[in-house]
Order: sequence, then structure tokens, then C-alpha cells
Amino acid sequence: MASASEPNAFGSVALPLGANQFSDRWNRVAAAEGSWQLERVIAPAQSLDTASQAKFVNAALNRHIAFRPEAGDRWATPAETLGRAAGDCEDYAVAKMHALKALGVSERDLFVTVGRDTAIRQEHAVLLLRAGGRFWVLDNRSDRLIPHGQFRDFTPMVSFLAD
Repeated sequence: MASASEPNAFGSVALPLGANQFSDRWNRVAAAEGSWQLERVIAPAQSLDTASQAKFVNAALNRHIAFRPEAGDRWATPAETLGRAAGDCEDYAVAKMHALKALGVSERDLFVTVGRDTAIRQEHAVLLLRAGGRFWVLDNRSDRLIPHGQFRDFTPMVSFLAD
């Protein structure tokens, strides 16, 4: 049974999961330190409330990072992503997670979620934020925060808690 700290979004229930195909990639990026590039991008959001910080981070990083699909599936740290100003969907989600953590959002409310976009028949990753008693999707394809119930055509496979 899922605890109150685990996401219950997209019509699924979170359960603890041991090592899996994403573990090595996740462990590397989750342990990454912040970067001066990330700090510079998020500085204007320091005094905002959580919802406004999330909106700012989502839009700002969508603008600062050009989408570039990778050969293979190497997840980049925020410093790597911002250093080359490009990345794929996992790189956006990881950078947004680190940005919100740096702004003081609780790690217990941030989930990098990998799933299947059924509309385009590809794997896709987003950041899921719990705020105001709801879950919000931060996606590299939209600058707005999307209530998870309105994020259509997405079937989650695995979510990683930011802590």
C-alpha cells in the first residue's frame, strides 16, 4: 500500500520498487550538486510562493534548454544540461527537480516520472510536483503547470522521489 508521501497520480498508485532499469541513471543525477548556471536561472524566483516558483522554473528551463534527443539513454545532471543548453525530456525533469529543491521545495513533493506517451508512442519523462494538495505536471512541451488529471495520453511506468 502506498503511503501519504508517495504519489497517487495518473490513475496509478506508487509502490516501493527495488533496483530497476533506471536505477543507475537515477542515482547519478539525484546525487548531483547544483550548478552556478541553475542558480542564475532560478534567482528571480527566490521570493515567490511554491506555485509561482514551479511556473517560473518550468517556463525558464523550457526556454534555456533546447530539446535534443540523445542516442542511448544517458541522464544528464543539471550542470551538464545547462552547460550544453540542450537535453531530452529526462534532462529537463531532473533540472527542474534540482531547481525546485534549490528554491526550498520539499524533496518529498518532487517526483521524476517516466512513462509512455501513448499519443506519440514513445517513452517520456516529466516532473510531478505535489503542491496545494494536488499533483502538477511540469513538462518540457508546455510552459504551464498541468493538473495531472489533465495530462492525457500518459501512462506512468516509474516515479523517483527526489530525496
